[in-house]
Amino acid sequence: MANYIYRNYTVEYLFDKRYVCSGYGDVTKPSGDFENYIIFYQLNPSSTPEEQKMEIESIKSKISYILN
Repeated sequence: MANYIYRNYTVEYLFDKRYVCSGYGDVTKPSGDFENYIIFYQLNPSSTPEEQKMEIESIKSKISYILN
């Protein structure tokens, strides 16, 4: 089983070799055959609340693009 992870930070150490990670913030469709797609986006903890709100909107639009 092959799994593809969309991510914006380093998460490779959390998964074994059955998982392939996107580039940071990359939302392009991967080449290859994957059974599962995982969206693993995290907020920057050092951002201000206002910046985090903007980041949430950016993440929401990326998720919408991936799912459609």
